[in-house]
Amino acid sequence: MINEIGYWVIHEAVRQTKDWHEQGKKLSVAVNVSAMQFEDPYFAKRLNNVLTLYELEEEYLNVEITESIMKDVDRANKIIKELHDIGVSVAIDDFGTGYSSLSVLNNIFIDTLKIDKTFIDNMLNKKNTASLVKTIIKMSKSMNFKTVAEGIETNDQLLFLKENHCEYGQGYYFSKPILPAELIELIDIKEKP
Repeated sequence: MINEIGYWVIHEAVRQTKDWHEQGKKLSVAVNVSAMQFEDPYFAKRLNNVLTLYELEEEYLNVEITESIMKDVDRANKIIKELHDIGVSVAIDDFGTGYSSLSVLNNIFIDTLKIDKTFIDNMLNKKNTASLVKTIIKMSKSMNFKTVAEGIETNDQLLFLKENHCEYGQGYYFSKPILPAELIELIDIKEKP
């Protein structure tokens, strides 16, 4: 059942992204996948079929996995390679809360590192957390990963992250969850001079 719901989510995300493209908005979408989906031997093939069905270019789909999936690095890399072969990028979501160690991170072929919200929540009032966030950003850059800060809620958090060269952010500071049509309206407002 979880697998079926997961694939339904992927279908809907890809379909919606294609709709946005047809409206002139070249947006990407990131989809969290479960360990069960990720370990499906036909996962990359099924993703490719969905992309083909909706005629969406592969670079507009990003797959997010949690650190727990990386327990078996060789298996994870095999699947990540299959995803890369079809043009889909892979991110580690909620980095810092799971199983990863630096040796695992050094051997996994991801594209993006997403810093967990718990670090973002505490970085302005805990010196050690601020140091960790800075270090994660520097490490991510040195390994040629894109870096995303999750759960940004204040301008001060955003400024700290910008000062430390974090490339991307997400969170309620930018917008609470909204409907697809509302996203287009929000983008149109932001694009006006």
